[in-house]
Amino acid sequence: MGCPLTIRIVSIAACAGLALLAHASEGATEISPNIANASWEDFKEMYPISALCEVDEITLWTCDDDEKTYSLCSSIEITEDVGYIQYRVGTEQGVNLVFPEHQHHPRGIFRQSLSPSGDVRITFRNSGHSYTLVDRLRGTSSIEVLPESESEGIAGVSCHNENQSLQLNYTLKLVYQAGIADR
Repeated sequence: MGCPLTIRIVSIAACAGLALLAHASEGATEISPNIANASWEDFKEMYPISALCEVDEITLWTCDDDEKTYSLCSSIEITEDVGYIQYRVGTEQGVNLVFPEHQHHPRGIFRQSLSPSGDVRITFRNSGHSYTLVDRLRGTSSIEVLPESESEGIAGVSCHNENQSLQLNYTLKLVYQAGIADR
């Protein structure tokens, strides 16, 4: 009898995160073989689906609250000079925000970091605000928005859903190959 999909994803994500952290703690500049050899075919069923991402894209991460959907969409392949990631926000009526506006390589736009707890964060800046997409290994995802000016308040979104998709070996491979992973 197999594990439910959520348990399998958390288990795989935990192993991936621990493998990457162990490798990083050794001062390695290369990713572990489990991540380096990850393929889209092996992981595609583990990714969430978002109406904001096209059928020929990966929904790397998605967050639903009471009013909107927030998704991180990417090309299926990302290397050091090919591929893209876009942050999209929308409702049932359509897409309200796409960042960056055009499909650009993610280097210099997005940054990924992995915490010792296994949580993964994707950060970027847009229109004077710093965004952090938080994919918790245990618990629901969230979005933190910090304004450029201290006179504005800190905003955020508590997602209704769990993801654990930023910890998948294939996602870790993409962000590493793109040059956006903290090393």
